[in-house]
Amino acid sequence: MANKSFNLLHFTKDVRVSNHLAWFGSISFATFGGGLMYQKNYNDNGITASAAITCNTRLSIIPNISVAYQFKLFKGNTFLSLGLGGMLWEQINLEKYHKDCLGIEDECYDNEVWKNKNYMHYEPSMYPVISLDIRY
Repeated sequence: MANKSFNLLHFTKDVRVSNHLAWFGSISFATFGGGLMYQKNYNDNGITASAAITCNTRLSIIPNISVAYQFKLFKGNTFLSLGLGGMLWEQINLEKYHKDCLGIEDECYDNEVWKNKNYMHYEPSMYPVISLDIRY
């Protein structure tokens, strides 16, 4: 997964705030979002950490964090990051959904009913960070 937010492939734009901090925006095929990135050495080896909010195509909000070590590859602007990330993944509460909605699924799936009945909840999960960055 990517080092800035939970994604297999995405494009990001950094806006550096200081030598170690940058705000970033990201977009991919199914998500968009942004966050704050810390890098010990922006264009060299070192620890990186990020906190981001990502939205998917259903406009579900997915908060995520990651910590990784960034390795500079070759002499250019290519980096490999290895580490660990965590996120809150939106899940359906199937037990509650089946109890309340058996036989009236269309009504329960209506967005307002869905939100008001709280069929969705967040589950924490962790993922490996294995990221290749090519900076232009």
